[in-house]
Amino acid sequence: MIIMFFALIIGVLSLNFFVLNFEIQGLNRTIIDTPMEMLYTAIIPDPNTPKFNTRSFELKVISYYNKELSKYVDNYDASFYYYNLENHGYCDSRGCPAVEITVTSSLSFNYQYRRVMFYELRINDNG
Repeated sequence: MIIMFFALIIGVLSLNFFVLNFEIQGLNRTIIDTPMEMLYTAIIPDPNTPKFNTRSFELKVISYYNKELSKYVDNYDASFYYYNLENHGYCDSRGCPAVEITVTSSLSFNYQYRRVMFYELRINDNG
C-alpha cells in the first residue's frame, strides 16, 4: 500500500514538473526567437545613428507576445527600458539606439519566470 502511495506521489510530481518545464521552454522559445524581421520594421533609418521608433517597437513586440505567449501562460508583464549606447543612460526621446526588454510571469508552483533581452543598434564600419 505504501509503495502505491509513493508511486502516486511520484506520478503527480512528474506531471507537475512536466507542465512547469513545458511553460518555461515555451516562454524561452518565444522570447529568445523573437523574429528579427519584425524588429527591423521598427527602426528609424538614419545613416549616422539608427534608432528604434519606441512606439512602433513596443506595439510590435507586445502584439507578438500577446499572440505567442498566450499558448503557455495566462498573463505576463513586459517592460521596456530605452538607453543610449555611449553611457547606458536612460533615453527618453522617440528614437533610441538600444532597448532592454524584461518579461516576467508567474508559472506553476509560484515559480517566477524572468527573462531579459537586449537589442542594440550599432553601425558596422567593417563592410
